[in-house]
Amino acid sequence: VTGASGPGLGLLFAEFPDAATAVPLQGALGSAAEVDAALADVQRLYLGRPIVGLAHFGGCGPSAAAAAGTGGLADEPVALDERLRSLTLLCSRLVPAMRASGLPCRVFTVSTERALASPSSWAPREAMRSLSSGFVEQYTEALAEELVGSNVTVFGVRVSEDVLAAAATSAGDIGTVAERLWDALSLPAAEVHGRVVALGDCGLGEGGGSSSSSGGPKKGPSGGPRGGIVLGASIDTRWALRAAAGRAAEYPADARPKAYAELAAALGVPEDGLVWCHGASDVIIRVTAVAAARGARRGAAHCWALQQGPTWPNAEGLLRSGGASSVVSIEYPEPWLSAVGEAGDHSEAAAAHFWERLEREVCSPATADPPSVVYLVHPHFPTGHKDPRFAERLQALVGKADGRTLFAVDQTYLNF
Repeated sequence: VTGASGPGLGLLFAEFPDAATAVPLQGALGSAAEVDAALADVQRLYLGRPIVGLAHFGGCGPSAAAAAGTGGLADEPVALDERLRSLTLLCSRLVPAMRASGLPCRVFTVSTERALASPSSWAPREAMRSLSSGFVEQYTEALAEELVGSNVTVFGVRVSEDVLAAAATSAGDIGTVAERLWDALSLPAAEVHGRVVALGDCGLGEGGGSSSSSGGPKKGPSGGPRGGIVLGASIDTRWALRAAAGRAAEYPADARPKAYAELAAALGVPEDGLVWCHGASDVIIRVTAVAAARGARRGAAHCWALQQGPTWPNAEGLLRSGGASSVVSIEYPEPWLSAVGEAGDHSEAAAAHFWERLEREVCSPATADPPSVVYLVHPHFPTGHKDPRFAERLQALVGKADGRTLFAVDQTYLNF
């Protein structure tokens, strides 16, 4: 337990159960040598018992420098440095040992609702306090991301400054805060890892911070506006975005399993032969990336693509995004006009002209590196021509290509 020198903060764990012993580390730890000396003293005092937790209060109280100084603005940057330095140095020493122990360990930090205060609401002495809380919360999140899946659970607790002020002046309030913090410390790892939990969350009582359920805009400290700090989006916001992103596959609701089965049955292929993509653009990019990888494995100098001309206006850009260094268009003649402009059904001649040229590009002995991918739209866009011999012609060309070229067929309008 590392706390600032403010009244009572070092005693927050005084009433914890005997299952673990809380050892307060008072004062600033400004160097690796000071941290090593402090930890060595603890190990000697407790006969080498493993250290399985770290509680850091640097984001919620006055620092040693601020307490000993004049109380002027010059002390605030020093206080910020002390808080962050002690946290990072302790983690650099303790976390590797915790991971090596294999024991269930916990690192949690305590910050205040000041982390959510809009910069426009900062009073002269509040800027560094807001920044220290914000930095501590972001450090907590970054450390938690590094330790996902390990035996070390990392999370933060955000408390109300009013609660802290009361705790600093009343032994009864200290016990109340300690009880709430112990409740937070006991939460399941799956629920808290990577999060900053307000004391009002998860049934932890009436705290400040993000747990407010009242209507209207949420307020920050001293009734000021709550907003993102200058460090960027708050952890609350990023956590909400992650939760929303995790539900992306639910769109359209409950359709994925049914769509997989029905599409696989219609195509006569197993379900594990299908890849779920987000629209035709995603498909084109993924297919080109696969084609580029296939070409690289067979030693192709570069990945290039063939497409019909005309075709979808954005097709070339998507092919290049997937890895094609160049895109060549093969003319697909107007099926409703002859070569000399006579109206009528000239679709067979147009299709034959296109497939002959396509075969020369794909299979010509002069082509040292055949195209990595051929992107075809069937029915053709924009003419709408649905070549009745498309499957026959494609199958023949695939056989002649000898597996060197990947053929991608966009059938978006096949049923129209």
